[in-house]
Amino acid sequence: MARKTKAPAVPTARVTSEIRDVMAEIAATVISDYFFDPEREEDYRATLAHAKAAGKAPFQLDIDPDSADIDAGACYLTLLGLKDLGSFRLCILGPDFEIASDGVWSFDTGEFSPAKVAIAEGTARALLSGLDQLADTLLMAESLDELAALKDMFEEEGDDDLLPQSQGAPAEQAVLARIAKRIAATRDPMLTLEERELLDASPHLLPVTLETFIEEAAKPGMSSDAPLLIAWACIFFAQLELLRFRLEGGYHWAGKLLREAQERILTAAEQAEVPAESWMLLIKSLTDARVPISASMQERLAEAGGMLNGDTLSSEDLLGSVREMLDTLASMSESPFDIVDSVQGNSAITPPNVRCFVATELMGSENAMLADAVPLLLFDLDASVRRHVALTLDQATKARALSATSLRRLIGLRNWLPPRERAAIDSTIRTARIGGMEPDAWPRTPDKVEVLASLVDGAAGQSVILIDRSERKMTIAGVLIRHGVGVVDAWIQPGLSRRESSELLEVVRQDIGAKRVGTSFGDRIVQHALAVGLRDEMVPPASLLRVAEAFGISTWQDRHIDLAAEVETEFGQLPPKDRTTAGLAALHARALQAMDRIAIFASWFEAGTDIEKRYAKMPAKQAVTELLKRELQEKRRDWAERFLFTALRCKASQDPLECDVAAPLFAVARALTGDEPLSGIPAMQRIAKATVEALPHGKLPY
Repeated sequence: MARKTKAPAVPTARVTSEIRDVMAEIAATVISDYFFDPEREEDYRATLAHAKAAGKAPFQLDIDPDSADIDAGACYLTLLGLKDLGSFRLCILGPDFEIASDGVWSFDTGEFSPAKVAIAEGTARALLSGLDQLADTLLMAESLDELAALKDMFEEEGDDDLLPQSQGAPAEQAVLARIAKRIAATRDPMLTLEERELLDASPHLLPVTLETFIEEAAKPGMSSDAPLLIAWACIFFAQLELLRFRLEGGYHWAGKLLREAQERILTAAEQAEVPAESWMLLIKSLTDARVPISASMQERLAEAGGMLNGDTLSSEDLLGSVREMLDTLASMSESPFDIVDSVQGNSAITPPNVRCFVATELMGSENAMLADAVPLLLFDLDASVRRHVALTLDQATKARALSATSLRRLIGLRNWLPPRERAAIDSTIRTARIGGMEPDAWPRTPDKVEVLASLVDGAAGQSVILIDRSERKMTIAGVLIRHGVGVVDAWIQPGLSRRESSELLEVVRQDIGAKRVGTSFGDRIVQHALAVGLRDEMVPPASLLRVAEAFGISTWQDRHIDLAAEVETEFGQLPPKDRTTAGLAALHARALQAMDRIAIFASWFEAGTDIEKRYAKMPAKQAVTELLKRELQEKRRDWAERFLFTALRCKASQDPLECDVAAPLFAVARALTGDEPLSGIPAMQRIAKATVEALPHGKLPY
């Protein structure tokens, strides 16, 4: 291969300390990974002895990976063994730089001591930028492999007493630091798929992140809006959310980690370890991640937060501080949604009675924006708060204090509330209409709207992405649903430049596999999710209304999709030949092929503490048989729904390859809505095997 023309050489004596440090970090990563297998040390010693005897030192070691991609192109790595035991030279040939560094590896301590930079060619900027990216790539890849193994160990039994006591190995802590550094530098809080996988595989690192945040926040001059502190808060939020998913999936130890994190946050306030503004970032993370918080813990956190602010927390002082907070919010917010985000962002330390008082104060405010925030408080997760808000709105309507915008929002969100709470809203709307009030017009639908949707993942999650291309600055929004649960999140990013929108859409397409679909599909699954959530009286987040207004969607209601009827309708539309016995067998075979080919299906399996306890030590074939008879049979309807909505998404896709998968998945969904034994459905056999594969020591012999 012809080598590129080299940039001017950088004198090695003038290589910056940053370049030396990053190069040493890369060398340590490469060498520690190479000697991870103990047998390699014996091979190395034997090769060194032979090379010295033959006078052939230095000699090359076979490392993997020996190349990695950075933004400018490929980097090629070579590790050379020098003549002295433990002495190595790492050579890196990049697209616009070349560097080689010597150092000594200690087999006793597992540490690398850099000695000198032997070669450095290229500009200092190219060297530092290239090495920094390379370090991120190598360290992340190494940690994902290690943490995948750690995950199996961590979940071996799933009991609380098996929680690791370690606070994280140095390599793991370094990975967290690099994620934080990346977020702080780019101001992009969205984690990459690799970063999320890493955090998901290492739940024991939650206290590491929390302690690091507290240490950073306590540093002199560290403000609550410092990029690095915000970055650690983003990581903490992601870990909390992932642990909440584990808890909902049946992993009881996740609850213990979450409770311990809350106790540590409480202690940080009681002992005044961090400034109040920084502590509130932790509280916002707890709230945004929807972590379960007991009433007693909520009261303790509220009291500790008051102490941290120097409040006595008498009723009069507390209410006075709320009024002061609302005045501040009014001056800082651009819309009622911003007001509600701030109020609900602190709900982890705001008891329901205080949130009721906030609603009353907002409605009585002379500031129109504050008053218009009140209807949005109907999305509070506490039913008692929602009832108080409804009463407050009714009283305001009788006093003719309700705005046309608030009336329009009440009409729009009425069907997003539990059925037994709608009568109060209907009464308010009726009173307003009798009094001659008219709602303002619903925002118009943008001219150029695209809708993307993901397949259903292993946690029954599915995303709908909306894109407004009508203006030069784009708006992108997302709705996250969980089948069987409801609408769990909604977000919107308006005013994106071409570059910002391209970067965000690349993440959406690559990380969650979203593909373009018709508008009707997105509408249907959002409305179905609304109905599913309201079945358990779970209201959607207020941000869903913000998304609906931005895209002029006034038609989202609670419209449940009947599983059996939908399956029969779709099955009836298949060609007659596919509905024969032979045709169905062919469809089931194609479904199995699709599940082997499409990556998302690798996440389709059962998990949880009970599954692990029952099956981890059972022979694999027996475990598969029992799963088909017990857990999978009990969740037969859930799996039928998952296959149905994945099939509907494939049918709606504009990708011909995905459209071709719809019919086979409809066939599986129909079999699941019937009474056919699961052992006779190939797709369910695959899921049972995948469940066993995911268990500790659960590798199948076939």
